[in-house]
Amino acid sequence: MAQRQVNAADKFISSVMEQFGLSKDDATKAWNYYLKNKLVSVDSVGGQYNLKDGRLWNGDSMRVAAKQDEPADQRKADLEKRKAELLAKRAQLADTAGRLAAAGNGIAEKSGAVDALGARLAAARPDTAGATAKVDDAAGRMKAAAEQSVADRRAKLEALRGRLEAAARLWQGRAGERRQQAEAQHIEGKTVEPVTAPVIAESIAKGARNTGTDLRKEHAALLAEIDAAIAKAPTVGPRQTVR
Repeated sequence: MAQRQVNAADKFISSVMEQFGLSKDDATKAWNYYLKNKLVSVDSVGGQYNLKDGRLWNGDSMRVAAKQDEPADQRKADLEKRKAELLAKRAQLADTAGRLAAAGNGIAEKSGAVDALGARLAAARPDTAGATAKVDDAAGRMKAAAEQSVADRRAKLEALRGRLEAAARLWQGRAGERRQQAEAQHIEGKTVEPVTAPVIAESIAKGARNTGTDLRKEHAALLAEIDAAIAKAPTVGPRQTVR
């Protein structure tokens, strides 16, 4: 029976060490706690262990059981150590809270000073509403004057352009008249005369008188030259058909 219990204990300890990462000492303490409190039983035949509740098979339960199996003096020492750590943290928190409260008072004082300064600045600030109205009025008048000046200049430019266009049309009309007059002139010697029907008839007659040539004689001479050229031309036989 003793050997079977030892075998069951060895299996329990090795399984706890492998699955939950406990040391051999802690795994042994967990076995002793479970066995003492009848949370585990040993099969007297096969040397196997059986948990009363499957929920006890986890790492947290094993660690708690290992702590519970420690001697009373050791547990007391651990509790005292834990108590001292908690008291030290409590004192640290109290000190931090005191510093925060002191800083809060300083911030409140600074905030009050800032508010007072803001009130004094607001009281000393000049009223700029009247100045703003004057600036707006002056800006409006300047804008109106500028728009009127632009309109006046535009009207002057339009009038000037109209006069220039009228002068250009007048100049073009006069230039056309001068060109037509220059084209309709007849120069006789050094005298310039307007081209009229009598002037044209007189010029034609004067040109015919200045030729010194009889047109009928010229026509007869031209026919004689044609006849002589025909007589001198070689005779050509009947037209032959080329096959």
